[in-house]
Amino acid sequence: MADSVYNDFAVTGSASNTGYQRAADNNETVHRTLVVCPPRYYIATKANALLEATWDTAMKAPKATRIYKFPLAVEGRDKTQAATIQNRPLAGDKKIRAGKPGIEFVLDVNAALLKKLRTFNTKAVSLYLGDENGNINGWTDDGAKFRAFTVQEFFVDEQPFTDGSKAQEVVVFAQFATHTEWNDKRAVLQPSWDINQKDGVNDVIVTVTGATTAGYTISVMRDGIDNTDPAAAVTGCTKPDFVTKKSGVVHSITGAVTDNGDGTYTVVDVNSSGSFTTELVACASISLTDEKIEGTAAASWTI
Repeated sequence: MADSVYNDFAVTGSASNTGYQRAADNNETVHRTLVVCPPRYYIATKANALLEATWDTAMKAPKATRIYKFPLAVEGRDKTQAATIQNRPLAGDKKIRAGKPGIEFVLDVNAALLKKLRTFNTKAVSLYLGDENGNINGWTDDGAKFRAFTVQEFFVDEQPFTDGSKAQEVVVFAQFATHTEWNDKRAVLQPSWDINQKDGVNDVIVTVTGATTAGYTISVMRDGIDNTDPAAAVTGCTKPDFVTKKSGVVHSITGAVTDNGDGTYTVVDVNSSGSFTTELVACASISLTDEKIEGTAAASWTI
């Protein structure tokens, strides 16, 4: 399906026309994912919001401005507050206030990832929602900016014990700050790519072994996986992905960096003895295109 926008970012003021028979079908369905953003986050234009590259770039940005794609939900639950209705025996019922939209996502994640997700409990955030059909929900107040929903309450819950009848799952809860962003100002993107297929940044551990004055071996492994498991190996990195420093000063690698295909890289680096560190460049600068990675720390080593 070509890029499109379900409601064309319509911003309405007075009463609007109600014709529907020639309108596009409603293909919105159950929400499967959320993208956690800094407060008041937006993408400047509708055209940019439809570009896959816009989202990939934002997911690799420095952490202060990064957006975070959460794992796919295995279940979604509507937690919208009920409207407050006053019962008046003589004048009839009166709506006092609308309920605020709320949603729960049920995730099936391991303990290592759960710890990372729960770090968002102390953060102020805004959210985009993605549904089963790949639609992305946000809102607009000017017909141009694609904004993430303002969130009043967001938390990743404690992981309960299971009774053995289902997996040990965890709930993520989001309460919107206002009903108007969802009900009156919502904009729904229908991009040609699928937000559900996106992954967040993977933490990786960098180590250095076998260091001599002729070179050394760099190991790049995904965090949370046994380093002997082939699934931990990160392949495809190139020489510019690594930064080596000698006594805190950037040191240019003198020779080739060879990808061994198992998460290790052989480095030819004729050098004198000393104290060194090796780390990955910033996430946005990594040469990999099929995965987002970020080093957890620099590896320290000596010759």
